[in-house]
Amino acid sequence: LEFGLKACSILDIVQAQEYLLEIDKHSELFKDDYIILENYGDVFYRFAQFDKALEYYYKCLHDELETLAIEKPELASIYSKIGSVFNKKGQNEKALEYYHKCLDIELKTLGLDHPLVAGSYGNIGAVWIDNGEYDKALEFYQKGLDINLKTCGGEHTYVSTSYNNIGLVWYNKGDLDKANDFYQK
Repeated sequence: LEFGLKACSILDIVQAQEYLLEIDKHSELFKDDYIILENYGDVFYRFAQFDKALEYYYKCLHDELETLAIEKPELASIYSKIGSVFNKKGQNEKALEYYHKCLDIELKTLGLDHPLVAGSYGNIGAVWIDNGEYDKALEFYQKGLDINLKTCGGEHTYVSTSYNNIGLVWYNKGDLDKANDFYQK
């Protein structure tokens, strides 16, 4: 079932919906399985059915809060996914709320120097760009870049993404020379 749900994200929406209808017939069997619920949410997220994705992510969050210790990376992942849904829906304050919950757990469970922490800084930076708060975006993107350079080395795609994000901030601030410097990196 888990692999089937993951496969749905690469199918077209019609094929995925047919598969989901078959799964729904047996939904009682997995209603408390947070991994299946998360995968279900991922399928709906993939097809931009954000309210439905939120429904499953919240079910998953509820299940994880009951079965896992609160300070687990799995919980951080769900907070991040909920933040991503709110970001896609343009609800930036809610996105920031969930991204920060994710970041707090990651910092406690993974430490300061982990690529997932860098990714969370990047997610928060993206919301600040959407809000037009470029200095805040730059602050979070720089934190992510520092972690990525330290943990992945200068040639990793995470580092290039960080440079690109910082270039985007400088572009939005109107400093095309600085933007170009980061884009070139």
